[in-house]
Amino acid sequence: MSRLSALERSAVLGVAAGLRSMAAPAALSRHLVGDPTVPHGGIDDLLSRPSAPRILTIASAAEHVADKLPFIPARTDPAPLAARIAAGALCGYVVAGRAGESAVTGAIVGGLAAAASTFAGYHLRRALTVDAGLPDVAVALAEDAGAVFLAESAAR
Repeated sequence: MSRLSALERSAVLGVAAGLRSMAAPAALSRHLVGDPTVPHGGIDDLLSRPSAPRILTIASAAEHVADKLPFIPARTDPAPLAARIAAGALCGYVVAGRAGESAVTGAIVGGLAAAASTFAGYHLRRALTVDAGLPDVAVALAEDAGAVFLAESAAR
């Protein structure tokens, strides 16, 4: 996916964030630490710090575990939805800004993609588990893998 434009990468990272909110920031941070591009300050600087990938990877792993717990609210509830949109917007902002494109446009693209994939992922998971009768854990693990794959591919 490295041949994608910055806005396309923003969208893919947004999709990953919609599936698992911390997958995209964790992947982006891992790839920014070794990037020779000078951070533009703020969020870009924070994600580029050497400790950021460890912290975000732990948060991402915790989210993967928490997703399987029955008392965790639906991703479409206001707070989880806002977190996913914010994660997608944050990643889009950084990717577009580093590429010399409009960081605001990148944030909008990432946030909208996260919102769309949040609802798409929710309905697909329900269709596979409730309607098709597949085990929820298996579908959730496949979703985990998809989110990580998309995030890692777009972050490169």
